[in-house]
Amino acid sequence: MTNDLTKDAIIIGAGITGLATAHFLKTQGVSTYVLEKDPHVGGTIRSGRVDGFLVEYGPNSALDTSPVLHELFESAGVADRLEYANNKSQNRYIVRGGRLVNLPMSPVAFLKTPLFSTSAKLRLLKEPFISRSNPDTEESLADFVRRRIGDEFLDYAINPFVAGVYAGDPEELSVKSSFPKLFELEQKHGSLIKGAIAVTNQFFHLRKKLGIGPATIKQCDLMATCQGPAYDVWTNKTCSTQHQYFQFFPVFCVCKARCHHKSRSSHHKTQ
Repeated sequence: MTNDLTKDAIIIGAGITGLATAHFLKTQGVSTYVLEKDPHVGGTIRSGRVDGFLVEYGPNSALDTSPVLHELFESAGVADRLEYANNKSQNRYIVRGGRLVNLPMSPVAFLKTPLFSTSAKLRLLKEPFISRSNPDTEESLADFVRRRIGDEFLDYAINPFVAGVYAGDPEELSVKSSFPKLFELEQKHGSLIKGAIAVTNQFFHLRKKLGIGPATIKQCDLMATCQGPAYDVWTNKTCSTQHQYFQFFPVFCVCKARCHHKSRSSHHKTQ
């Protein structure tokens, strides 16, 4: 038996990257052949039903950060099947010591939480004095976090986040490629804490410069987008609509129009 492999392109791997690539190539009239070693497609993205509950074996959400995602959803005919995260999902829990612990989302909650030990919290005081890395040196996300804020934050904050969005291993992910804003914070300000303070100060400076009152300004949360003319506090330039701000730390956005905030973490329904 012979197989006809006269295709324009061969894609190795039927994960989300391979499938999306094949789809976009097909829309451009490029014939493709996708190779996959596993008996199922989707790579690390897998859903299942266990005792009536929906279980995600890989990533459980996606950050809505690019219009390319919506182009893919529309062309694949699944745009009407998107589900945006419920507001209740902002209450996140991490397992530590065999029990669920609420992830702190404010400075006061952080000081009170048992999720991080006292020594780990005090370790943060050291962060502004740690030297920045060599920009030409490749560093994993895990090594970056250990170096700057310690092992506990890697285990109980970064690792769960990376697993839920990337289904990746922080030891294998490049901080420069996967989390460029973190890398930029350190390189530009020499510290994550100093960088966060600088961004906040820039926000207030922009607010004063633009003469915009507090009523038209909101704080962008982890997965918020601003719809309408907005100013990116990173570049001090006008942003396009539905601009996704810094995806890791809460930062401010300044809007000239009414600012609509909506959780943009999405995934497909499982039928």
